[in-house]
Amino acid sequence: MINRVIEIFKDICSIPHGSNNEHKLVEYIEDFAKKNGLDFRKDEAGNAVVCKNLKKGKGSGLTVVLQAHLDMVCEKLPEIEHDFSTRGIEMYIEGDSIKARGTTLGADNGIGVAMILACLESDETADSRIAGLFTVAEEIGMIGAQNIDPELISGDILISLDFGGEGCFCVGCAGGSKIEAGVNAKFDKVLSPSTVYYFSLSGLKGGHSGLDIGDGRLNAIKTLAECIDRLLMEFPGDLDVCEFDCAGKGGVIPSNAGVFIACKDDRADAVKQTVKMYYDELIAEKGGIEPGLKLSFEPSDRIFCEKYNTQVLGSVINAIKELAQGVISVDEDEPSIVETSQNIDLLQGDGNKVKLVVSQRSLDADKLNEAIYSAKAVLGKYGFNITDEKRYSGWRMDQDSEIVHLFLNEYKKMYNCNVYKKVVHAGLECGTLSDRLGISNVIAFGATCSNVHTVNETASVSSTERAFMFLMHMLEILAKDR
Repeated sequence: MINRVIEIFKDICSIPHGSNNEHKLVEYIEDFAKKNGLDFRKDEAGNAVVCKNLKKGKGSGLTVVLQAHLDMVCEKLPEIEHDFSTRGIEMYIEGDSIKARGTTLGADNGIGVAMILACLESDETADSRIAGLFTVAEEIGMIGAQNIDPELISGDILISLDFGGEGCFCVGCAGGSKIEAGVNAKFDKVLSPSTVYYFSLSGLKGGHSGLDIGDGRLNAIKTLAECIDRLLMEFPGDLDVCEFDCAGKGGVIPSNAGVFIACKDDRADAVKQTVKMYYDELIAEKGGIEPGLKLSFEPSDRIFCEKYNTQVLGSVINAIKELAQGVISVDEDEPSIVETSQNIDLLQGDGNKVKLVVSQRSLDADKLNEAIYSAKAVLGKYGFNITDEKRYSGWRMDQDSEIVHLFLNEYKKMYNCNVYKKVVHAGLECGTLSDRLGISNVIAFGATCSNVHTVNETASVSSTERAFMFLMHMLEILAKDR
């Protein structure tokens, strides 16, 4: 049956499905439901449900809601051309690993979607009462879950497939917030004579801004802003910042960032030497964590007549320098667990505005509020206006509940291995969906995926098989009257 899961996942990869572009994948799921004689419905937010045996008198046991999100994080290598809005992912299998060529794979959460669809069409779930719930726009603030129609579906237990790790079951996650802010841009004339250069930081690991935030990885936007600040102080009057090229994505530690700078022709060599010195310092300090780090100052064919004026540029750079990046606090009882963190997601020049997006996560609601307040204070200090703010709920399951014990004990019996439960510093939709749908029994597990939200993302074939077979086993158990 694993071959069927992989086959469905290949179909999913062939369909563009970045955040806010999931409609073609929803159409695929609707067609899938029709071909298998299953009920399909969706709400105004775009979330979709496929139901099996939920009509009165059909199936037996508990009604199980299987959940995964449809959207993927769209990252690519800088040197390749790939339009995620129109092109799918080129996936391939190498040994036990499912990979993509030059882009994110979308195993987060396409593998979960594929497992749910395979469960729904299987003859082995003929007696199970199942609803496959497919949410949209999870990666940009859980928008689908936040706006789900409570009448769309109900159930006795919610199993999220948006998690992974051998024998690991998620029983809680962080709550979070995303703040969008903007400052009015003002421009002056560019220096003359000068040449435009592209000053860039690339080759960083990036990664998931929740799961990987505790590893000490560099944030390209934060680090480049610090380098720009040093350059402007060391070369006063010789450099003009013309345009930011630091677009990032929600849920991702930025791995690349750049800026177009006009440099006086007689100062270019000195600037290049200084950039080389910055690079050497970064490698000495962070090379062990970021071995692929590249810092370059190269001529560009772009032409600019205007630059950001000194006051606006100072506001942007100082705000980024002062905003916290990475771990803010760790759990008092278990220091290896990140409690509260912040990530600078995006820096973008948008016409007459400069836009910053900053996200916070915390396992503690009060400390989340403190992080949000602190970020807003920094942004306000430097003239930024808050243009949007989104929040999502954290979630903690009763770790002594019957459902938690059932899943852990059954996995241990099935695979004769150690099992454990985990609270993670990442945002899952479980808390929001539990609140919106009124389902109190919630648990998350799935296949092992590595380097999610990066171009090095992989999924394990063997782990996918074990997770899928265990899911089928649990559906059989839950189909019995309990």
